Amino acid sequence: MNLPDRVRGFIYQRTAELFERRLALQKHKTPLISFTFDDFPKSALRVGGSMLIQAGVRGTFYVAMGQVDRQSSVGAIFSPGDLRQLAEAGHEIGCHTYSHLSCYQARDGQASKECLRNQQELSSVLASYHMRNFAFPYGHATLQTKRELSEQYESCRTTRIGINQGLVDLAYLRANGLYSKYPLDEVRKLIWRNLEHPGWLIFYTHDIDPAPSEFGCTPDYFRAVLMEAISSSAKIVTVAEALQDFQRR
Repeated sequence: MNLPDRVRGFIYQRTAELFERRLALQKHKTPLISFTFDDFPKSALRVGGSMLIQAGVRGTFYVAMGQVDRQSSVGAIFSPGDLRQLAEAGHEIGCHTYSHLSCYQARDGQASKECLRNQQELSSVLASYHMRNFAFPYGHATLQTKRELSEQYESCRTTRIGINQGLVDLAYLRANGLYSKYPLDEVRKLIWRNLEHPGWLIFYTHDIDPAPSEFGCTPDYFRAVLMEAISSSAKIVTVAEALQDFQRR
């Protein structure tokens, strides 16, 4: 990304972060942790989803139906059968637009149309399933798309790092990448900071593989984070479950 694009992206993100806020306050001082997966490579369900189930918890998988059965930089993307398996296991399915659209490129109403198509395509596989929560592809949020999508979804998740504490903007949730290139000690510090000052800590990743992409992590890395989260005594929940503990202001 060249300098003008980086500057433009910074302006988009800052205006989206500062305005059109959908504020909510956590009802109970219980530390929450959510594990989320973007694009939904098959390895995310096969490895990450299985680990969560074995631990007795569930995750949130953000899907872009236009990517079904494709190969990508994060590996093989989910198939319709994976969606059924995901729902049957009790994991949450969230919206990631239809074509994995960067909202920096979206024209008026385009993001909403993409999300409508995404829901329609999902309904052809899971007739009664309704996606309640959204994640911005690439973490690219703009004020216009934030305004549009926060009226359609209970939450919108970004890739802005940090813990959601105090008055939380449900239309601009902070989240933290689980990538093998990030030191595990820093991730552990986040988990314990969330315990000391209870809030909602959201993690996201893509593929989980012994040789992951730059946007994924190894199985050992993911397992270490999950075990740390469990040992912290935080409540591990899907995004939809976490929202039950927030009261809109």
